[in-house]
Amino acid sequence: MGCWDDSRRETLPSVLPRNKIDDPALLLPGAGIALTSVAVDGDEQRRMAPGQARNLGEEVIPRLAGRPQVRMTVLKKLTYNPLVIRIVRALGLRSALRKAYYAWARPRNGIMPVKLGEFDCRFHVRTPEQLRMVGKAATGHWRIEVIQFLDKNLRSGDVVYDIGSNIGICSVFAARKTGAGGQVFAFEPAAETYAHLNDNLQLNGLTNARAFRVALADYNGEAGLFTGDDLLFSSLVTSRNGQEKSQSVRVVRGDRFREEQKLPNPDVVMIDVEGFEKGVMTGLRLTLSDTKCRAVIAEIHPTLLPPGVTDDEILEFLSSCGFAKIDTLRWQGIPEFYAIAEREGPDCNTNRDRSVQGSSQGGAALA
Repeated sequence: MGCWDDSRRETLPSVLPRNKIDDPALLLPGAGIALTSVAVDGDEQRRMAPGQARNLGEEVIPRLAGRPQVRMTVLKKLTYNPLVIRIVRALGLRSALRKAYYAWARPRNGIMPVKLGEFDCRFHVRTPEQLRMVGKAATGHWRIEVIQFLDKNLRSGDVVYDIGSNIGICSVFAARKTGAGGQVFAFEPAAETYAHLNDNLQLNGLTNARAFRVALADYNGEAGLFTGDDLLFSSLVTSRNGQEKSQSVRVVRGDRFREEQKLPNPDVVMIDVEGFEKGVMTGLRLTLSDTKCRAVIAEIHPTLLPPGVTDDEILEFLSSCGFAKIDTLRWQGIPEFYAIAEREGPDCNTNRDRSVQGSSQGGAALA
């Protein structure tokens, strides 16, 4: 359901340093200003009022649009620079600049080629947020840990559950990796995102992948799914940044749904559900406890967990399902982390406190 913006993994200063941005490449072409002048005024940092920020956006974007010689390399450097991202958010220009970037960078046919591991894949790009996500995947900076984990752990003929599949980047890779004899079952409850997921599976000609528009949980019924305007965030637990937009979705207990649909038990499970990790796992207790399921990778969101649920409790639950080796992949200053659970292996142990430290670029290998 969710998609974590990997740019947050950069360790950012709590206060913008003076004269930090002095690279000429960070000038806004045609606007006649540098980002330094937005954040810093001479030797003094200044905070711009909301009205000033809006006026700046109204002035900068048209001037950018009128300069066809603006090169995409400059735009990419701007949009992916963590300090620039922070300034843009503070000034309320994020939406305007994303739209400008989307207008320039979106492929003419709306389809972007992406190399995932050894496989050539393709994805529809229909929103600025999808452009950012797929673009990061194309340059090896999106969920590299998950792709590395799948590349290492998936075998030909495996069955994979991708819970919270979003537009299906990991599902497409898993389907290619497991081959014609493998099966991938993707779960995505958000209506529009589910449609995009299906389109991407079809675009890649995958006959071994199937998508379900349901939210896996520990109960059956209906629930409100909070969604952000960018379609990259959806959660059964909470809204984000005060956004109260929601849609009604079907909620199913995982074990029961597997039996009703006569789905094979998975070999590998991926979970990314923006705070509802414990609910998903509880509903899949029998499935996860089956010895056929040899590995789970779950993104844990401590700040989004329901009251009374802790990240330690989630790790303990995985242990209770029989996973002997549980590692965590964390980033300095970032609350979200990956839990990687494996049932067996030559270096198995029951010490779930071991952590694999990720790099600021999200490039740590899962050894």
